[in-house]
This record gives sequence, structure tokens and C-alpha cells, in this order.
Amino acid sequence: MFYSKADTYQYSQPIVSISEALLKTSRIYCPLDIDTEFTHLPYDLNRPKKEVSKTITVQIKEIASSEGKIYTHPDCADIAKHPVASYGFMPIDHLAAAGHKCVLTRVNQPTKLPVIQFDLYGFFLTAELYRIVQGAYRDDIDELVRSKNPKLGQIQMGRRLIASTQFTGNKREPWVYLPWVVKIDGHMRVSEKKGGGEELVSGLSTLT
Repeated sequence: MFYSKADTYQYSQPIVSISEALLKTSRIYCPLDIDTEFTHLPYDLNRPKKEVSKTITVQIKEIASSEGKIYTHPDCADIAKHPVASYGFMPIDHLAAAGHKCVLTRVNQPTKLPVIQFDLYGFFLTAELYRIVQGAYRDDIDELVRSKNPKLGQIQMGRRLIASTQFTGNKREPWVYLPWVVKIDGHMRVSEKKGGGEELVSGLSTLT
């Protein structure tokens, strides 16, 4: 599930022990395949309501695994056939389902901690991004989508989903920071998403 090295879409040095990995690196990678199932609610096209669709499930799979897990979105908790997602960032539910003890907390100031970089792959993440986040975490994602300041990070929702942060010299890195800290099995690290608008050879787009 975790890797010590990443080169574009290639991951190497799988992590067996997070404790040992953090002695050698300050950043670990967690690449996941994401898919969602949703339905459109009946509505008047001329008088649309704020909520015109409902997310049913979120499917998450580790890239090296042939099988994933299905989580019911809280929108459909009353008809759930799978575990109901409870974290603001639903990939954390997948970590918890894999046996990791996870605590996700929002922080008001930047903190110097190791970074966990979530690389998320999906068919059309422009439509699915808001379906894998909820609550205060969703609010922070929304700020990045609406951001006009590239130095604070931006998520651009066009034909492809592109996340980026601008640094000195107009250099852009394909990821954005989130003001959240996740404690995994007692280890704390800053949550980060890397984003690229590239299309993979399989036809997938990526938000990493």
C-alpha cells in the first residue's frame, strides 16, 4: 500500500514497516485507484435544487492489488450494504479497513512532519473528487478548487483534473497540501495530494 519512491507513475521500494521507512525518508507514497457510483435525483431542469445527485458507493483499490473494497457513501447510509465511510477523506477509510489505526485531524498552522502523498487514479476524477471527501475536508478541497492564488495551491477542474502549487521562479509542482495531519499506527504525517492532468495509457486521468 505504501512506497518509498515514485517516478511519475512508477512506484518502487514497497514499505513493510512505516517506522523503518521514516528513518530513511520524509515522504511516503500511497497510490490508489478510485471509482464512485452515484445516481441523479429527480429534479426540474428549470428549477434545479442544490443537490441533484447522490453518491452511492466509493470503490478503492491499491494499484498492486487485483481486488479492492467498496464503501457506502454517507448519502446512502440508510440502505448500506457495505461499510459506511466515516472519514472526511475516504481513502483513510481504506487504510483503516486494511488494519491501520488512523486519526485524521485538521491543523491551523503548517507543521514540520513527514508527508504522506496520496496519488489517486480514476476514470474521470473531475466528476468524482467531491464524492470522496466530506465535511471540513471537503471545504478545504473546495477552497483549492476556487483558489486564484497558485502559490497557495490550486485544483483546476477542466477536461482533466489538475492539482498544482507554484514556487519560486514560477516552478510548479504537481501536488497540493491540505491542512490535515493523519496519525497512522501512532506515526503522524501531513496529508498531501499530488495532481497531474496526464492521461495514462489505459485512458485514466490522475489526481495525485
